[in-house]
Amino acid sequence: MRVVFFGSSGYALPSLEALLEKGRPPCLVVTHPDRAEGRGRVLRPAPVAQAARDAGIPCLQPEKVNTPEFLEELAGYDPDLALVISFGRIFSRELLDLPKGGCFNAHGSLLPKFRGAAPVQRAILAGEERTGVTIIKMNEKMDQGPILLKKEILLGPDEDGASLRRRLAELSASAFLEALEILEEGDPPLEPQDESLATYAPKIKKEESPLDWSLPAREIHRRVLGLQPWPCASSMLLGRRLILLLGRPLPLPEGVEGARPGRILETGKEGLLVAAGEGAYLVTRLKPGGKREMEAAEFVRGARLPEGAAFSWKGRSGER
Repeated sequence: MRVVFFGSSGYALPSLEALLEKGRPPCLVVTHPDRAEGRGRVLRPAPVAQAARDAGIPCLQPEKVNTPEFLEELAGYDPDLALVISFGRIFSRELLDLPKGGCFNAHGSLLPKFRGAAPVQRAILAGEERTGVTIIKMNEKMDQGPILLKKEILLGPDEDGASLRRRLAELSASAFLEALEILEEGDPPLEPQDESLATYAPKIKKEESPLDWSLPAREIHRRVLGLQPWPCASSMLLGRRLILLLGRPLPLPEGVEGARPGRILETGKEGLLVAAGEGAYLVTRLKPGGKREMEAAEFVRGARLPEGAAFSWKGRSGER
């Protein structure tokens, strides 16, 4: 089959690499244009574009994929199928119909749950115990096409957004290879999504970073894990921004009642124990603004926190 591969971010790389390793190179790779990055605004190749060039595969990098010019160029490759992952563009009906066998997308959730831009992080934020990858035949509606196959995994107890993203990227690669085998056998049965079970995963925003310490400790834990790798959970302590990277929910210590959320209850070799709206949260790893990551115990040793120190936060009643 003549396959066109659409992908943009590093998340798409394992899928392209898997096709190459299995001797199934696409006839064309389509990715985003190269972008200027960093303080020097140096133009860097898109990760997928670099991989395509290294493999000697033709690569197109259009700003828009629904223009007559791009559709004409794509038609010249006479594709049988399009595989799409982490591409971030809406396909027109003309583009969807151009490959003879259709366009198939690897979405990082068990659809119809977590449709949208941030299924990986939203699954952690929602406290899901399992997630996975769904291969769908794309239509004009976002993540609503019929299902070809699903692959499921369990979340680890301290699974964060970065580690889950890596796992799902690898799972997408194996799912695509399985999908190709199915599609080569002919027209496969496709399962419509159950709209009554649909949930949405909107894009993660920078404004979600500051922690609300009035939340239960288990919810704070989900945010610490789920907001990685960006924007990460953060909080202000004595005028200093700390990014919280790891911890665990615990019961309040014996004899502690009515502590206001955000107050540091204990410090020691394990880290910072902080009062939450329900229970307490032990911060074990963090990153002070502008500095390296460190164990919370190391931060405690150098910070000389005064008794009664507390994280500031904005709840329903404003800053606390």
